Amino acid sequence: MSKRGKVLLVIVGAIVVLAIVGMSIDYGTGLVRDMVAKAVQENLDSQVTKGSVSGNPVKGYTLSDIAIETDGEEVLSADRIRAKVSILAFLTGGAPVSMLEIEGFRSDVDKINRLIPKIKPGEGGGELPLQKVRITDSTFGSQWATLQIRNVLLAFSDDVIKTDLDLVVDELPVKGELDVSMDEGALAVKKMNIKIGEGSLSGSGAILPELSMEVKAANLNIPQLIDFWPKANPAMYKGTVSTEFTVKGTWLDPDISGNVDYSGQMLAGMPVERAVARWRYHSYRLDVAGLDMRLFGFPLAGSLAFVFDPTAPPRMLVDLKGSSANLEALSKVSKKLEGLSGTLDKFSVHLEGDVQKPQGQISFAAGNLGYKGYAVTDTSIDAKVKDGNIAITGKSVFEGAPLAFGGNVSNFMVKPAVNISGTLRSLSLGKMGTLVPAIKEMKASGNVNADYKITDGVPDFVVTGKVWSDKLSAMDYTLTNVSTFFDYNMKADTLLFSDLKGLFKQAALSGKGKISSLTSEKRSGDIRIQAGNLDSAFFAAFYPPISEYKLKGKMAVEAHIRGALANPAVTVTLTSPSLSVMDSVGFTNLRAGTEIAGISAGVPSDLDLDIAADSASIGGVVLQSPNVGINKKDKIITIKEGKAIVGGGNLSASGTVTMVEPTEKTALDIAVKASNVNLEKITQKGGKPLPAAGVINGDARVSGTLENPKIAVEVSAPFVAAAGMAVDNVKARVAGDMKKLSIEEMSGKVGEGSITVTGDMRPAPFSADLAVNGQNLDIKPLTSRFEKLRTFNITGTMDLVFNGHFEKGKNSGNGKATSSSVRFMGINFTDIVLPVEL
Repeated sequence: MSKRGKVLLVIVGAIVVLAIVGMSIDYGTGLVRDMVAKAVQENLDSQVTKGSVSGNPVKGYTLSDIAIETDGEEVLSADRIRAKVSILAFLTGGAPVSMLEIEGFRSDVDKINRLIPKIKPGEGGGELPLQKVRITDSTFGSQWATLQIRNVLLAFSDDVIKTDLDLVVDELPVKGELDVSMDEGALAVKKMNIKIGEGSLSGSGAILPELSMEVKAANLNIPQLIDFWPKANPAMYKGTVSTEFTVKGTWLDPDISGNVDYSGQMLAGMPVERAVARWRYHSYRLDVAGLDMRLFGFPLAGSLAFVFDPTAPPRMLVDLKGSSANLEALSKVSKKLEGLSGTLDKFSVHLEGDVQKPQGQISFAAGNLGYKGYAVTDTSIDAKVKDGNIAITGKSVFEGAPLAFGGNVSNFMVKPAVNISGTLRSLSLGKMGTLVPAIKEMKASGNVNADYKITDGVPDFVVTGKVWSDKLSAMDYTLTNVSTFFDYNMKADTLLFSDLKGLFKQAALSGKGKISSLTSEKRSGDIRIQAGNLDSAFFAAFYPPISEYKLKGKMAVEAHIRGALANPAVTVTLTSPSLSVMDSVGFTNLRAGTEIAGISAGVPSDLDLDIAADSASIGGVVLQSPNVGINKKDKIITIKEGKAIVGGGNLSASGTVTMVEPTEKTALDIAVKASNVNLEKITQKGGKPLPAAGVINGDARVSGTLENPKIAVEVSAPFVAAAGMAVDNVKARVAGDMKKLSIEEMSGKVGEGSITVTGDMRPAPFSADLAVNGQNLDIKPLTSRFEKLRTFNITGTMDLVFNGHFEKGKNSGNGKATSSSVRFMGINFTDIVLPVEL
């Protein structure tokens, strides 16, 4: 080994020994701190205000908690700055610092901008005195975004800086490679390959002293980019953009221009599907020219401009026009628009001003459109936009029915609220079967008119108004003069209707109600429909056999529908001020009602019916407060409980009615019980009292058929007075039908004597033929009801034979009374024979 080699070996060995010894010793730290402070003062005209230094030239130095101030304000700080020294660099002449690690760096654009003017350029060129720089866990802010530096590695080789990036800009991840060259004040990008979110950015070109770059961006997320601008709302942007552009100017005032290709759903709150255009960004302004786009599914051309001045709210200028737009393309925007056809003749959008509250006008017109086979002609809509509000006017003709509307949409860019009124005239229901299948199923026809109003927020509209028609037909029935008010709440999906009116066969209809979950299969209702001024002909239109009941009188019906409309429960109530049935039974203020559990299969034949009235007339006899519960099952009607008041006493009834065709042949089996019935209090139809007196108890049975029922009656009474005579301890048995009732037995006591009555009665109109036979009758009580005989003060006993006919205005009769001894006006007479006549 040469002498020189031996010397070099000794030096290297000495360095290694010094390095091993010096790894744990801090020295030279004061000098380093002074040198850093001096360099900052001389080159940046700033001061190091805090920080400590540890280490030595062998293991390197660490600056902890360092901060730099300029003009009395802190402009940057770092938790730690480590400088690793390369021992071999001292031997080879390379960069003395192998790695500079910066951890916890904090600053922002405004602070760095205050520092940049103070930088004093060095003299001459030369290589950087370090090999690599790594920045970790650091933050760099700006008015647009905050940069979270996870790990950035800069490697210096000759005049090239190779950079590996791992950043988060706000919430947008940025990763990739960036190679930058430096040459005597010039800075250029040699290679850029960066992934931004799901998009990418690549390019090359000069950065300093001025920008001159070509860049390609692909699939950048627009809401994430818009979020960098203060006061812009990212929720109003949905889509991605790709572009190739050139960058000129400076970093503080870049001038960027190129081509753009956008696809998505919304830009500045407007539904935009696609856009291709040239663009330029300069001085916080983005201009778009030569635009070819699809807005609301329509092809449009024009220009756009957006200004994002950090000192003012974002502004916009939109000027777009379109024509000959095929509306079938709208089916791709929404399935609800499938079936739309025709061509939009004109479409234009002109908006300018604050992005949140632009001003301008949107218009479109079409001569001939179609929807699912329906014709829409002469359509035009104009929307004037100002201060975040839209004033809308429009008109059209739908299947020959003129349609017009106008109103306002307020605060439409943030929280739209609608207030629009409109009219519809002479819309043919018969043509709506395709759009509303239920119309076809119901065979509905007629022309409908409507006045409506749409209010509240989007999309939770409330639609109110009135619908009416001169004539409507459904299911072979016809209604006239139909009208109703309605109120539909889209959010609650609830329809209210009120003041429903109409006529059906001269019957007045009215109603109101509520339908919940209108657009779902679980719709339910609470609906009341009334029909007034009804007669038997009205019911015969639905049920022809009802004419056999010979109903006479006006009736009203109410149906209360509630529950799931697929199978609702229905309460039906019938009322009538005066109603007669079969010419033999009459009711005053009749009330009848039934509850139907479900009508999905139609009105059931089996039901329960409750009937009540203020009064009823049966066979000419008036009953007070009749009330009866009826159960119908198949053809059998069962009287569950019947009650009435007659002559101050009580009647109760039970039994069955078996329906037979024809109705007159309907079979009856009804039992009636009377308690404490006062004959003097019984009134006949017309208010005339019954020509009898006494309180009776008894049982009756009605059998036979409805056209001529058979009646059997057994009664008893402490006394009965009739035809001027009073009888005690009366017992009677009567049987017959509505044509003739026969007195099978009627007997009683008069004093110590007895009397019997036989004969026939006809209930309606009332008449009777009676034969009276008395033995040993006490004359005074017997004749007490003969007004003409009271003044004679007749006493004694007698036998009586009398035959009489009793009928309204036609009473007649004759007979004789015989007595062995009678005192008459104080004079005794013997062997008397006295004729009796009416």
